[in-house]
Amino acid sequence: MKGLSISYITLLLLFVSSPLLGQTYTYNPTKTGCSNSWTDGNCWDKVNIVGCSFNSGSTYPPLVSSASLPGYNSIKNNCTVNVIINEHLTLDPGFDFAFLGPAYNITLAEGVSLNIPRHVYLLERGVLTFLHASGTGAAQINIDGNIYYEKQANLNLRDGTTLEVTNVLNPSTNQYEGILFQVDPQATLRIGGTLSFTNGNSNKVIVEGTFEVMQLNLDAGNSGTTPTAIASKNALVVKGSGSSNVCSGINIKGDSYLLVEAGGALNLVSLELAGSALFDIYGTTQIKSMTVLGDSWMRMFAGSQFDNQSFTKTSGSAKIFKCGTEVALPTTAVGGCTAGYTLISAEEDWDEFTGDWCFRKLPIKLLEEELLYLEESNTVRLNWVTTAEWENSHFEIERSVKGIEDFVQIGIVKGAGWSNEQADYSFEDKDYPMTGDKLYYRIRQVDANGRHSYGKLMTVTPLSLHKSFSSWYLYPNPNNGIKLMVRLGEILPGKEISIRFRIINTFGGTEEYFVSSEGEMNEVLSGLVSNLPKGINILEVQVGERFEMIKFIVD
Repeated sequence: MKGLSISYITLLLLFVSSPLLGQTYTYNPTKTGCSNSWTDGNCWDKVNIVGCSFNSGSTYPPLVSSASLPGYNSIKNNCTVNVIINEHLTLDPGFDFAFLGPAYNITLAEGVSLNIPRHVYLLERGVLTFLHASGTGAAQINIDGNIYYEKQANLNLRDGTTLEVTNVLNPSTNQYEGILFQVDPQATLRIGGTLSFTNGNSNKVIVEGTFEVMQLNLDAGNSGTTPTAIASKNALVVKGSGSSNVCSGINIKGDSYLLVEAGGALNLVSLELAGSALFDIYGTTQIKSMTVLGDSWMRMFAGSQFDNQSFTKTSGSAKIFKCGTEVALPTTAVGGCTAGYTLISAEEDWDEFTGDWCFRKLPIKLLEEELLYLEESNTVRLNWVTTAEWENSHFEIERSVKGIEDFVQIGIVKGAGWSNEQADYSFEDKDYPMTGDKLYYRIRQVDANGRHSYGKLMTVTPLSLHKSFSSWYLYPNPNNGIKLMVRLGEILPGKEISIRFRIINTFGGTEEYFVSSEGEMNEVLSGLVSNLPKGINILEVQVGERFEMIKFIVD
């Protein structure tokens, strides 16, 4: 049945959907010798099209390394490439790459995901399109890296597809023009970091579906407010059926453009309108904090709605219009104008406006992180608090003794998973190595999908390091006769070694003990301390050729 299904989708796309005619590859992992790899020709059923000679030799859908990207003249006569994927697939050729073809169509069956753990480049004038086999449902593309664009490159997301990527960036300082990202009404584009169009002209994101991004930066573009000038600006356009959630904020500078059409929705935490930027609102916009600078314009048209908590206009050259009338602030009333403005002062209300994804992007809302040295127990404790969690799997505790570049995992703390309540966490590091005067810690949060984020960098200097000339020491000292522990400095906890030790005092002392680890030595010491006489005692310890006598007091 699987073979029939693959053949059916292939024939349907070849003979019913005429725009997809071209060099066609269908992923078929049931073939003999298939290693479930994109670059394994044994995994693909290939259909050669008559007259398609330029890239017909590849046995798998062709790719090109980012180290040798071709110009448009090198690929303009290549065949259109159609790729059909009916099962989950990971695309990792071992290098960052571009899909090689002037037009490259990747069609995924319902519920199928394509996972790409590499940076992906868009070719000059190339068109990359992701499609769902039926146009309805859910097909997922995950790029665990960046998308880098070249001039006049297009990326289209058709209905039923969702693309998630880390950043969308210009790979150089070149002034690329004509970049287009098109999101269809039932498609979703999610960018976990930043999308930047900061030079060139006519670079656009056109949203008919859902567009979610952590940070959006628009700059450059052509000056003017006429339709002709607007057409050549770098822009985010939210169409009537579209919605856009920006988790962090938007910086609009230069001569760039932000448009929310009637029926469209734009929700974000902060917007900075600067330079000669233009912001037109026909639909609904919810912006927690907005600043208007430079010679920028903001225009609110009839039927629009603008919800806001904080609005600042810092330039006398900047202009604000409501229904064509220039006003001092959005709150200014204009007779007969139906452009609405609502001040929302409640802080908690803004959590709802940017949608669940913004608050699930980092699956926790971290309220506090704290690092303490506990002298009594000679341990380092990390405390942290979350106020909400979404798909939070666990926290990994990492420590470095050599600065910020050499972290190792020292423990795992299970997360709450899903929670809208405050959760308190802690972790104690009892076995830190005594190799320097400062210890570095950080918390690595991991969600259910394996994605991670880091908390802040924290440092601590254990006080005991300054209390003894020796890097071998006992604690607590003075001791109450309940528990006695030793730390052997540069000898890492848990390492098997040969240790000889005994305790001597005015009454003679204990017998000699031979152990193979610091932990084993601490067990013996804690058993001995309750029988030691009050006053001065001395621990005599030898590891290899090193011998020391450490004085401590029992009171």
